[in-house]
Amino acid sequence: MRFLLATLLISFLATAPVVAMDFILGGTDHKTDDANWIQARGPIDEETVADFQTFLAEGPDWLPKRIRFNSPGGSLAQGIQLGAELRRLGFATEVGNHEPHPAWPNMSSWDFTRRTPGICASACAYAFMGGVERRVDHGSRIGVHQFYSAAQADGGSDSQPILVQQGVEQELVSQLLDYTLRMGVDGRVLVHAGLSQPHEMDLSQFDAAPLIAFTATKETDYGTEA
Repeated sequence: MRFLLATLLISFLATAPVVAMDFILGGTDHKTDDANWIQARGPIDEETVADFQTFLAEGPDWLPKRIRFNSPGGSLAQGIQLGAELRRLGFATEVGNHEPHPAWPNMSSWDFTRRTPGICASACAYAFMGGVERRVDHGSRIGVHQFYSAAQADGGSDSQPILVQQGVEQELVSQLLDYTLRMGVDGRVLVHAGLSQPHEMDLSQFDAAPLIAFTATKETDYGTEA
Protein backbone atom coordinates (compact mmCIF):
# COMPACT_ATOMS: atom_id res chain seq x y z
CA MET A 1 0.00 0.00 0.00
CA ARG A 2 2.71 2.46 0.97
CA PHE A 3 4.53 2.13 -2.34
CA LEU A 4 1.62 2.95 -4.62
CA LEU A 5 0.34 5.79 -2.49
CA ALA A 6 3.82 7.24 -2.16
CA THR A 7 4.39 7.25 -5.90
CA LEU A 8 1.05 8.73 -6.90
CA LEU A 9 0.34 12.43 -6.58
CA ILE A 10 -3.30 12.25 -5.60
CA SER A 11 -5.45 15.14 -4.48
CA PHE A 12 -8.60 14.85 -2.39
CA LEU A 13 -9.27 18.58 -2.05
CA ALA A 14 -12.76 19.99 -1.83
CA THR A 15 -11.41 23.52 -2.19
CA ALA A 16 -8.07 25.01 -3.15
CA PRO A 17 -5.58 25.04 -0.28
CA VAL A 18 -4.40 28.33 1.19
CA VAL A 19 -2.08 27.20 3.97
CA ALA A 20 -1.01 23.75 5.14
CA MET A 21 -2.61 22.00 8.10
CA ASP A 22 -1.41 23.26 11.45
CA PHE A 23 -1.84 21.88 14.95
CA ILE A 24 -2.61 23.79 18.15
CA LEU A 25 -3.87 22.90 21.61
CA GLY A 26 -7.59 23.49 22.08
CA GLY A 27 -10.15 23.20 24.85
CA THR A 28 -9.65 23.89 28.54
CA ASP A 29 -7.73 22.40 31.46
CA HIS A 30 -10.82 20.81 33.00
CA LYS A 31 -10.13 17.30 34.30
CA THR A 32 -12.29 15.34 31.88
CA ASP A 33 -11.31 13.01 29.08
CA ASP A 34 -12.47 15.30 26.27
CA ALA A 35 -11.95 18.75 27.81
CA ASN A 36 -8.93 19.43 25.61
CA TRP A 37 -7.72 18.30 22.24
CA ILE A 38 -5.31 18.98 19.40
CA GLN A 39 -7.01 21.14 16.78
CA ALA A 40 -5.94 20.30 13.21
CA ARG A 41 -6.86 23.04 10.72
CA GLY A 42 -6.27 23.43 7.00
CA PRO A 43 -5.40 21.27 4.00
CA ILE A 44 -3.38 18.06 4.30
CA ASP A 45 -0.13 18.35 2.32
CA GLU A 46 3.04 16.30 1.85
CA GLU A 47 4.48 17.50 5.18
CA THR A 48 1.42 16.98 7.37
CA VAL A 49 2.45 13.71 9.05
CA ALA A 50 5.95 15.04 9.76
CA ASP A 51 4.47 18.30 11.08
CA PHE A 52 2.17 16.35 13.40
CA GLN A 53 5.03 14.23 14.71
CA THR A 54 7.08 17.39 15.32
CA PHE A 55 4.17 18.99 17.18
CA LEU A 56 3.94 15.98 19.48
CA ALA A 57 7.70 15.80 20.03
CA GLU A 58 7.96 19.49 20.92
CA GLY A 59 4.86 19.61 23.11
CA PRO A 60 4.40 18.67 26.77
CA ASP A 61 4.10 15.02 27.71
CA TRP A 62 0.48 15.55 28.77
CA LEU A 63 -0.80 16.47 25.30
CA PRO A 64 -4.26 14.92 24.87
CA LYS A 65 -4.67 11.87 22.65
CA ARG A 66 -7.59 13.50 20.90
CA ILE A 67 -7.43 15.35 17.58
CA ARG A 68 -10.15 17.49 16.06
CA PHE A 69 -10.22 18.03 12.29
CA ASN A 70 -11.43 21.03 10.33
CA SER A 71 -10.01 20.43 6.85
CA PRO A 72 -11.09 20.51 3.18
CA GLY A 73 -8.85 17.54 2.36
CA GLY A 74 -5.58 17.37 0.44
CA SER A 75 -3.05 14.58 -0.09
CA LEU A 76 -4.69 11.17 0.00
CA ALA A 77 -1.40 9.44 0.84
CA GLN A 78 -0.75 11.76 3.77
CA GLY A 79 -4.35 11.46 4.97
CA ILE A 80 -4.01 7.69 5.15
CA GLN A 81 -0.58 7.85 6.76
CA LEU A 82 -1.88 10.31 9.35
CA GLY A 83 -4.81 8.03 10.10
CA ALA A 84 -2.49 5.05 10.54
CA GLU A 85 -0.25 7.09 12.86
CA LEU A 86 -3.25 8.18 14.93
CA ARG A 87 -4.33 4.55 15.29
CA ARG A 88 -0.81 3.48 16.27
CA LEU A 89 -0.69 6.16 18.96
CA GLY A 90 -4.21 5.46 20.24
CA PHE A 91 -5.76 8.82 19.34
CA ALA A 92 -9.47 9.60 19.29
CA THR A 93 -10.69 11.74 16.38
CA GLU A 94 -13.38 14.39 16.04
CA VAL A 95 -14.78 16.58 13.27
CA GLY A 96 -15.24 20.24 14.10
CA ASN A 97 -13.65 23.63 14.56
CA HIS A 98 -13.20 25.74 17.70
CA GLU A 99 -13.38 29.35 18.86
CA PRO A 100 -12.15 31.38 21.85
CA HIS A 101 -13.99 30.38 25.01
CA PRO A 102 -15.93 33.45 26.27
CA ALA A 103 -15.99 32.16 29.86
CA TRP A 104 -12.20 31.76 30.05
CA PRO A 105 -10.42 34.73 28.43
CA ASN A 106 -6.75 35.60 28.88
CA MET A 107 -5.63 32.30 30.38
CA SER A 108 -1.94 31.96 31.16
CA SER A 109 -1.56 28.31 30.13
CA TRP A 110 -3.00 28.56 26.60
CA ASP A 111 -5.92 30.24 24.85
CA PHE A 112 -8.94 28.23 26.01
CA THR A 113 -11.42 27.39 23.28
CA ARG A 114 -14.77 25.67 22.87
CA ARG A 115 -16.05 23.39 20.15
CA THR A 116 -17.86 24.71 17.07
CA PRO A 117 -19.00 22.86 13.91
CA GLY A 118 -16.54 22.21 11.08
CA ILE A 119 -15.90 20.02 8.05
CA CYS A 120 -13.68 17.05 7.25
CA ALA A 121 -13.64 16.46 3.51
CA SER A 122 -12.06 13.87 1.24
CA ALA A 123 -8.52 13.00 2.41
CA CYS A 124 -9.38 14.31 5.87
CA ALA A 125 -12.08 11.64 6.18
CA TYR A 126 -9.41 8.93 5.80
CA ALA A 127 -7.31 10.52 8.52
CA PHE A 128 -10.44 10.68 10.69
CA MET A 129 -10.92 6.92 10.25
CA GLY A 130 -7.74 6.29 12.25
CA GLY A 131 -9.35 7.30 15.53
CA VAL A 132 -9.84 4.59 18.15
CA GLU A 133 -13.00 6.55 18.95
CA ARG A 134 -14.62 8.77 16.32
CA ARG A 135 -17.00 11.64 16.97
CA VAL A 136 -18.79 14.13 14.75
CA ASP A 137 -20.33 17.22 16.33
CA HIS A 138 -23.91 18.12 15.63
CA GLY A 139 -23.68 20.54 12.72
CA SER A 140 -20.28 19.30 11.55
CA ARG A 141 -20.02 17.52 8.22
CA ILE A 142 -17.83 14.90 6.63
CA GLY A 143 -17.61 13.63 3.06
CA VAL A 144 -15.59 11.77 0.44
CA HIS A 145 -15.36 11.78 -3.35
CA GLN A 146 -13.38 10.22 -6.19
CA PHE A 147 -9.61 10.56 -6.03
CA TYR A 148 -7.84 12.32 -8.88
CA SER A 149 -4.44 13.56 -10.00
CA ALA A 150 -3.35 16.94 -8.72
CA ALA A 151 -2.40 17.82 -12.29
CA GLN A 152 -5.00 19.68 -14.31
CA ALA A 153 -5.96 18.78 -17.84
CA ASP A 154 -4.96 22.14 -19.33
CA GLY A 155 -2.63 23.31 -16.61
CA GLY A 156 -5.00 26.17 -15.83
CA SER A 157 -6.99 26.85 -12.71
CA ASP A 158 -10.31 26.31 -14.49
CA SER A 159 -9.48 22.94 -16.06
CA GLN A 160 -10.96 19.70 -14.84
CA PRO A 161 -9.04 17.32 -12.56
CA ILE A 162 -7.57 14.23 -14.23
CA LEU A 163 -9.05 11.02 -12.84
CA VAL A 164 -6.53 8.27 -12.10
CA GLN A 165 -6.12 5.81 -14.97
CA GLN A 166 -8.12 2.60 -14.76
CA GLY A 167 -5.41 0.06 -13.85
CA VAL A 168 -3.98 2.25 -11.13
CA GLU A 169 -7.47 3.11 -9.94
CA GLN A 170 -8.34 -0.55 -9.34
CA GLU A 171 -5.21 -1.15 -7.32
CA LEU A 172 -5.67 2.03 -5.31
CA VAL A 173 -9.31 1.20 -4.55
CA SER A 174 -8.21 -2.21 -3.25
CA GLN A 175 -5.65 -0.57 -0.99
CA LEU A 176 -8.17 2.00 0.23
CA LEU A 177 -10.61 -0.80 1.03
CA ASP A 178 -7.91 -2.67 2.95
CA TYR A 179 -7.11 0.45 4.98
CA THR A 180 -10.78 1.25 5.57
CA LEU A 181 -11.56 -2.25 6.86
CA ARG A 182 -8.45 -2.32 9.07
CA MET A 183 -9.67 0.90 10.66
CA GLY A 184 -12.98 -0.81 11.49
CA VAL A 185 -15.00 1.26 9.03
CA ASP A 186 -17.76 -0.10 6.82
CA GLY A 187 -16.30 -0.50 3.33
CA ARG A 188 -19.48 0.90 1.78
CA VAL A 189 -18.09 4.36 2.44
CA LEU A 190 -15.95 3.80 -0.68
CA VAL A 191 -19.12 3.30 -2.71
CA HIS A 192 -20.23 6.77 -1.65
CA ALA A 193 -16.80 8.10 -2.64
CA GLY A 194 -16.91 6.45 -6.05
CA LEU A 195 -20.30 7.92 -6.85
CA SER A 196 -19.23 11.49 -6.07
CA GLN A 197 -17.33 13.29 -8.83
CA PRO A 198 -14.38 15.48 -7.73
CA HIS A 199 -16.10 18.66 -8.93
CA GLU A 200 -19.29 17.69 -7.06
CA MET A 201 -17.68 17.99 -3.64
CA ASP A 202 -19.37 20.89 -1.88
CA LEU A 203 -21.03 21.56 1.44
CA SER A 204 -24.41 20.34 0.23
CA GLN A 205 -23.01 16.80 0.03
CA PHE A 206 -21.61 16.75 3.56
CA ASP A 207 -24.66 15.01 5.01
CA ALA A 208 -25.32 12.01 7.22
CA ALA A 209 -25.05 9.43 4.42
CA PRO A 210 -21.30 8.72 4.66
CA LEU A 211 -21.45 8.83 8.47
CA ILE A 212 -23.81 5.87 8.57
CA ALA A 213 -21.06 3.72 7.04
CA PHE A 214 -18.55 4.76 9.70
CA THR A 215 -19.33 2.00 12.16
CA ALA A 216 -17.50 3.51 15.15
CA THR A 217 -18.76 7.06 14.68
CA LYS A 218 -20.81 8.80 17.34
CA GLU A 219 -22.62 12.05 16.68
CA THR A 220 -22.39 14.41 19.62
CA ASP A 221 -23.50 17.93 20.40
CA TYR A 222 -20.85 20.16 21.96
CA GLY A 223 -22.28 23.32 20.51
CA THR A 224 -23.58 24.76 23.78
CA GLU A 225 -20.70 23.70 25.98
CA ALA A 226 -20.04 26.28 28.71
